Amino acid sequence: MKVLFYGHSVLANYPLTHLGPYEIDNVAQCGATAEGRLKKSYDKIILMFGMNELAQGLGQANPTYWMDKTLSSLTSYYAPSQILLALVMKNLEEEPSVDNHLIEGLNRSLRSLGKQYQVPIFDWQSFYNERGYVRPELTLEGIHLSSAG
Repeated sequence: MKVLFYGHSVLANYPLTHLGPYEIDNVAQCGATAEGRLKKSYDKIILMFGMNELAQGLGQANPTYWMDKTLSSLTSYYAPSQILLALVMKNLEEEPSVDNHLIEGLNRSLRSLGKQYQVPIFDWQSFYNERGYVRPELTLEGIHLSSAG
């Protein structure tokens, strides 16, 4: 099975080519936003966008708009079950890189898009502490995953 990691830099530092029986094409890039285009055929597509838009001050409407466009395009070629929409991972509780309230607002919009396009959602819950923030040992600085993450 061929899986696409398509999105921002959460996975960029881990250029996987295989994960168990899955062949991985990792096109996650530092600073990537959701305007990119797909050129290959995939069995599974994992979409992760929004953090960079928030960090760059583009607000919640920009990544919501582009994710809507991306999902509209992808669902015309792929079954919704082939797409996994990842919410934006919340930051550290102390000194977050991006305001967690902005992330929560964007995640509400992304959940709505997930329902609209009937695609499954990945919500990062297993990465969070009891207060709902990313556990420090799983991240380098609150955005990118550590080797433990």
